[in-house]
Amino acid sequence: MIFSRKYQSGFTLVEVIVALAVFASLFAIVVINLLNVSLKATLSESIDTFNNNFKSQQLKAMVGDTEGNSIKENIGIYLATDKYIDFYGSYKAQSSANLEIKFDDNIRLVNTSFPSSQIIFIGGNGEILGATGNNTITLQNTLSGEQKIITINKYGVVTSVN
Repeated sequence: MIFSRKYQSGFTLVEVIVALAVFASLFAIVVINLLNVSLKATLSESIDTFNNNFKSQQLKAMVGDTEGNSIKENIGIYLATDKYIDFYGSYKAQSSANLEIKFDDNIRLVNTSFPSSQIIFIGGNGEILGATGNNTITLQNTLSGEQKIITINKYGVVTSVN
């Protein structure tokens, strides 16, 4: 039996392979872009979380929150490479009153211009103790290499995030 070419329909093997190659390339581009968005979101989320906590600590200092103690003291944040620690009074590494907040696994503190890596809010007014101008905190996403610099003035206002 002889088949006529005009009745055959479908795709040739070459056409199917070309179509699969195009779809695979598009899929790879989409996946790479989605992963990159995820990495950027992680750094942005870490900065947002830090900024919210920063404002909370400053507000506690401004209103004179004593954290259940009878003495009104300064309130601060200690900056470490992979975490930051909220403290009351002066920073003591082993204090049970400290609240430790870890950055995401791929987020690291690269640099800070705060003395002794501490941000201390003065009780009653919320200004930063010992700050004279703008101070910075640099966070980095170790997977993407992206860095963001948080700039804070002596009044405890976040003036920029670049």
